[in-house]
Amino acid sequence: MYLYRIHIAFVLLAGIAVFLDSNPNARNPLTFATNHWLGYEPLYVAKDIGIVDASQLQIVAISSITDVFRAISHGAIDGAALTMGAAVS
Repeated sequence: MYLYRIHIAFVLLAGIAVFLDSNPNARNPLTFATNHWLGYEPLYVAKDIGIVDASQLQIVAISSITDVFRAISHGAIDGAALTMGAAVS
């Protein structure tokens, strides 16, 4: 199960990297939100050690999944990390 989570984190980071590489609006960073969950920590680690350029990706921690959905619907963020249960509900 642990190895599965690591694979998911790498796939997520690779997807973000591909998007950032082809981002036509390179002046404006992509705003990506998460809620507080241990599975999203690889995003913050990648940001802290410099794998993700802060000028291209801004990672925001939002306290609840309801607030994440609200931010998406109002256009305050460009994307969000969601669990499968939250994404399909």
